[in-house]
Amino acid sequence: MWPSSARRSSITEATRGSGWRAASYGGGIPLVSAGVDRRIDAIVPDIAWHHLLSSLYKDQTFKSGWINALVGAGEASSFGSGLGGDPAGVQMGDQDPHIRDAFTNGTATGTVPPEDVKWFESRGPGALVHKIRIPTLLTQGTADTLFTLREAIENYTILRKNHVPVKMLWFCGGHGVCLTKAGKAGHLQKDTLAWFDRYLKRNRRVNTGPRFEWVDQTGAWRFGGDYPLRYGASLTGLGTGTLALSPGQTSGAAIAAGPAATAVSIPIDRPSRTVRIVGTPGFALSYSGTAAPGVTRLFAQLVDPASGLVLGNQVTPIPVTLDGHPHTIRRPLEPVAFSAAAGTQLKLQVIAGTNVYAPQRSSGLVSLSRVAVRLPVVR
Repeated sequence: MWPSSARRSSITEATRGSGWRAASYGGGIPLVSAGVDRRIDAIVPDIAWHHLLSSLYKDQTFKSGWINALVGAGEASSFGSGLGGDPAGVQMGDQDPHIRDAFTNGTATGTVPPEDVKWFESRGPGALVHKIRIPTLLTQGTADTLFTLREAIENYTILRKNHVPVKMLWFCGGHGVCLTKAGKAGHLQKDTLAWFDRYLKRNRRVNTGPRFEWVDQTGAWRFGGDYPLRYGASLTGLGTGTLALSPGQTSGAAIAAGPAATAVSIPIDRPSRTVRIVGTPGFALSYSGTAAPGVTRLFAQLVDPASGLVLGNQVTPIPVTLDGHPHTIRRPLEPVAFSAAAGTQLKLQVIAGTNVYAPQRSSGLVSLSRVAVRLPVVR
């Protein structure tokens, strides 16, 4: 599900400095450390995050698929390590009570208590990224449904604004499963070594490549001078529909969104030539309906009918209030990287539930009077 280095952290020392590469949860360590410790000269946070709330509790929506896996693994490892070796006897594990409380409440109700939200809000890189001043290579997975591309984009944007030497690379992998072609092996490692050669060994002859690189679903590596890229005319979709809600409706797998059998599907413009769809799609929904409970979630995802896959395995929660009155909501969808050949027909699905976040909890009916989506196309 993640690279073999996901649970490792490595510190590289060169003649003139020290650098740090770490992945997954460990990827947050160099980000935090670089924000407070000036002894580090260069970092490569891999499949890391910016904020735990945006990754695990987006729009106050409990990401049950990954949280179930993470809490289960944490409980097993902490309990197992407490079975022996402690003079006080058997220990019951060392997960913080806030983790268990958030998990229990989130599983039962779909929401996390405010005191637990504050606890998670205080953990992770977050505001410390503003204090980083050293060269940073951000590597993130296009198929990562735990720490999505949005987390790397947030960190990249902050570092660019502060004029920090920074590069961002999107590869097929991360926390999740790569269901498309991953491209030539070794690309990620080559860029990492080049980064350390340039900024640790101070070898100015080393070319670290374009500031932004990504791999598309064909396995082809693409590049741009910066992010966001320069965009041209968008691909758009517009439609309507009705969606019946019932408890338990869901789709996809716990760590990868999949096409839903029941959905409001909106066709998206077919491109007249091959185009690169790279970045954050825009989404707007006008709706009305009634349900019990009245506050619930819909979910939006982009589907490629030709492959039968959701783009990047990504799905976005859409909070709705079904009180009989009309409402409008706008949200950015999770970022994607996709090359669409001429005539490609993509679709937007608005669905009632997903295993990545949660099955539907309400019963009712929602009328979608206007569903609009806009895909960013590289100029």
